[in-house]
Amino acid sequence: NTNKNTVANSYFELDLTDYPDAELEITINAMISSETNYDYGYATITTSTIAPAYDSSTGQFIKVSGTTKTADYTTTITGGQKYYLHIGYRKDSSNSNNQDTFIINSITLKSDALGKTINFYNYTKQDNKVSFTLQDNIEEEIYIRAVYNSEENDTSRHTEKQSIKIDKIAPVIESTESVITSKTDAKVNVKVVEDGSGLKGYYISTEDVAPTEQSTWTEAILKEFTIEDLSTETTYYLWTIDNVGNISKQQEIVIGAANYLVDGTISTETLAEAITASSDGSTIQLLNDYTDTSTATFSKNITFDIQSYTLTRETTITINSSKTLEITGTGKITSETSNVYTITNNGTLTLSNNITIENASTSPNNAPIYNNTTNSIINIKDNVKVIGYYRGIYNGRNSKCKWRIYRSNISR
Repeated sequence: NTNKNTVANSYFELDLTDYPDAELEITINAMISSETNYDYGYATITTSTIAPAYDSSTGQFIKVSGTTKTADYTTTITGGQKYYLHIGYRKDSSNSNNQDTFIINSITLKSDALGKTINFYNYTKQDNKVSFTLQDNIEEEIYIRAVYNSEENDTSRHTEKQSIKIDKIAPVIESTESVITSKTDAKVNVKVVEDGSGLKGYYISTEDVAPTEQSTWTEAILKEFTIEDLSTETTYYLWTIDNVGNISKQQEIVIGAANYLVDGTISTETLAEAITASSDGSTIQLLNDYTDTSTATFSKNITFDIQSYTLTRETTITINSSKTLEITGTGKITSETSNVYTITNNGTLTLSNNITIENASTSPNNAPIYNNTTNSIINIKDNVKVIGYYRGIYNGRNSKCKWRIYRSNISR
């Protein structure tokens, strides 16, 4: 303001009528460049829309002149009525020194009773209009009115009413899905419920120590996002944060081992997951010695390469009617569980290479292979071993199993 003997003034209406117990802390970050002891920037809290005099000490918490660096100025008001935050610059009738500017960098309203902090930042003035970019949100509303008049006695004012919402509600981590991408690598798909200020980011750690608002958060603004570059056989702890600092409850994420590889690209922990991820004609590879308790039903035509590893089953591997399962490799599939067949064949079972199918239980009701239907077929190739305590390959009462034996070593 280089117009001599004038005042530029703005005010904000702070309606705390519905919050009698609230205590509102107001902080203005400001700086000034003016003629020392003659031209002043000021901020005053009153209960009237009438602009206070620049030299009135009642409710005034900023009165600066000359050249000052950026600083915070704070005052506190109590709820139960309306207040008006007046911000002004007074230019006297003498010289113009320095930049003749009073700069408001930010306004922050903070109240525990209202829920959180409201930040006003990026101050702009154009066409006699004062405006701020708002960090606003949900839940309860207070109203702030900004008025700018270019001169002390000018009665024409531009008024703008802005609704500010207070966000008290933390984000909720609705679901997480672990996806194993290789034997050592994994990712997690995350879905978050956040209907307030919007999602700001997430914090993930292998330590069960809750982060604070000041922790280093990874940006995530979408409610569904993916966290990459995680490790298998690791437990993680996940939190999310919204734009006003509300932090979600912790979500524990347990990523298992990669025990199976489907078609050379998709890794899973259990055989059941591998079957689900496969397609007709897929190849599933066993990657480790592993005890698998999942229900494994082959409803597709699959090649299962166990390589040189041992797969221990606690439930039977089932081949559905009209489906073909070829088991190959130099390792072993075994079961020690009483009254459990290692493989139940309702379709076509092909055994090749140097594979071993074993049932180590001493129960007379166990068998390495159980042919269950009249359409069961077994193709045996190469140096295959089928080892059982009482039975090797057991045909059920209704079975008329067709055998095709090439070069084989069948043992009991």
